[in-house]
Amino acid sequence: MKINIRRLSRFAFQGMAGGVIALTCSIGPGANAQTLGSLVQVAAGDPFSGCTAD
Repeated sequence: MKINIRRLSRFAFQGMAGGVIALTCSIGPGANAQTLGSLVQVAAGDPFSGCTAD
């Protein structure tokens, strides 16, 4: 049985490339969900009440 080195190396390269992509996607930044706390009021009233429309 003849082993085709070119086919074998292409198969190995594709396997490694797929593994690198899967690893990058699994540990990439932003993978954790964000959580929000309670809301804080920073201004009282309407800040645009003294403005006039053009």
